[in-house]
Formats: sequence, structure tokens, C-alpha cells
Amino acid sequence: FEEGKDDPKVSVIRVTPDETYYWDTKAGKLVSFVTFAAAALTGKKTDNSDGVEGNLHV
Repeated sequence: FEEGKDDPKVSVIRVTPDETYYWDTKAGKLVSFVTFAAAALTGKKTDNSDGVEGNLHV
């Protein structure tokens, strides 16, 4: 920041979520990517049973 906190080229955005939701896979990023890519190419749905998901209270 050339002019410090008063630099007109810098903006600060504050985000306060009302609700949150998370999803994670147990298989890892590479395996998930390959699974989703295969599903996209074949038109078949993926099996999402190996994932972990839920609401997160903040």
C-alpha cells in the first residue's frame, strides 16, 4: 500500500455470514476431481456417500 490505509486504490470488504454449510470428501482432491470428471464425461451421477457435510454455526 503506497499511501497506507488512505490509499484510494485499496478497498476493504467485511463479510459476516448469516449461515454456513460445508462439504468435504474423504477421498482427497485428486480422486474427487477424477470422479467428477468421469461423471461429466459419461453423464452418470457421482456417488456422494463418501463425503462429509453439514451446517456450521458461527
